[in-house]
Amino acid sequence: MRAATHPRTEGRSRRNARRESCGVPVPSDRGGQRWGYVMKGLMAEGAPKAHICLISAEKSLPYERPALSKGYLLGKLPSPEDGGFNCVSEDAYREHEVALRLHTRVTRVDLERKLVFTESVRFGELVSDIVGYRSLCIATGSSAIKLTCPGHDLKNVFYVRDADDVDALRAVATAGKKAVVIGGGYIGLEVSACLAILGLDVTLVARTGHLLPKLFTPELSKFFEDLWTAKGVKILKHTEVTSLSGDTAVSSLALSPSSSSSSSSPPPSTLPCDLVVAGLGAVPNTKLFQGKEGGELGGSGHTLELDPTTKAIVVDAHLRTRLEDVFAIGDVVSFPVEGLGGGRRVEGHVTHARASGLYTARSMLGKSGHTEPYAYLPLLYSRVDPWGLCWKFFGHNDGQLRLIGKVKSGDFSGFWLNGDEIRGGIHCTLKGESTAKEAFEILREVVEGGVALDETARSLFDECTSIQQVAEVLLNRKMHEA
Repeated sequence: MRAATHPRTEGRSRRNARRESCGVPVPSDRGGQRWGYVMKGLMAEGAPKAHICLISAEKSLPYERPALSKGYLLGKLPSPEDGGFNCVSEDAYREHEVALRLHTRVTRVDLERKLVFTESVRFGELVSDIVGYRSLCIATGSSAIKLTCPGHDLKNVFYVRDADDVDALRAVATAGKKAVVIGGGYIGLEVSACLAILGLDVTLVARTGHLLPKLFTPELSKFFEDLWTAKGVKILKHTEVTSLSGDTAVSSLALSPSSSSSSSSPPPSTLPCDLVVAGLGAVPNTKLFQGKEGGELGGSGHTLELDPTTKAIVVDAHLRTRLEDVFAIGDVVSFPVEGLGGGRRVEGHVTHARASGLYTARSMLGKSGHTEPYAYLPLLYSRVDPWGLCWKFFGHNDGQLRLIGKVKSGDFSGFWLNGDEIRGGIHCTLKGESTAKEAFEILREVVEGGVALDETARSLFDECTSIQQVAEVLLNRKMHEA
């Protein structure tokens, strides 16, 4: 049975003010995996039946968004509507009598009176509704940054934020066509790999001088550039897209050197294509909570604090907003980072979506003894299964990178050192994720463990040629000292 036909999809009656634990993904929320893990936590922690309401503009139940640029784009997974990669099964929603309001847009939230105002189309008519809540979890996610250059609104220009985006892309991404992927970040790398695997002629255009510049050093980036090139992806670095052209659908791009370019070999002035995918980053969906732009929020003191730079919702160490009964999770929040130097972080990775959702479920239910602050070790990972590629990164990439193993081989590790502190680490393999489980666990333990490198440990560390030796030198030494 498809999720949209779930017997409780219509929710409760109009102007229902029953106080429920209520999560609110708004129309621009893509995928809803954050709320999916709140649901998982609420169910696991014994939330009373018929006391949870899920509001989402999506037509399907919350699903795992990372699959969009991996297995789903490659056509190896059923759609979310058919339960392909849902966070929680449809049967679980049914068993817990969750009030599902899918295909529903949140128009306003009154934080003073604890009311959520919604609109949905039912039987061809626009229906307004009100849901009251005891506690509210905001899991609105982020939206793709869109192209603004001339021609940005032509057909066959795509973004990858939800299943509908990928469905539309897959419909035109047939073998032999010319595809241009704009952006040398996480999405750009994964999408360009998938399109090449599907048999398209792929060109990746990046403004910067190396790929994933916010994470990789030039040396690390070169390994990925060489791999992508070997697999048939053409890469244009230091290149800006200035316009898109075509009658109704995009057929070419105009290019120019980016501001970072110092090369004497400029890119071609035009690049023919049949489709374009833009991976330019994302911005938090918080317009609904930005005062009158998104609706009046209530009386004095009933507003949320937004980070002035990122526009993310500011939360405390328990993911609670300045209002006691309002929580926020996932990539819509600016949260304090415990350890590794502290500070605040806006994190868009799935591991944060999962962890923050499960953590917040306990807080929403008022579980006794739930006093430990939210602890999140920054994690990024990517994989291209048909190539055997998988890498994971933990921590922060500030300091000097110490590489272990031969980068060219595709099986290597690296640690970022700042003084005597290990700040972050990466491990990569070309032999498939299953072969690197031990290495990934060692990597996490080393970075999370806060191992200090005294003179002896640093000397031993510098002699390591594998991540297993790192474990022997650092983890075993720490256990012995303890």
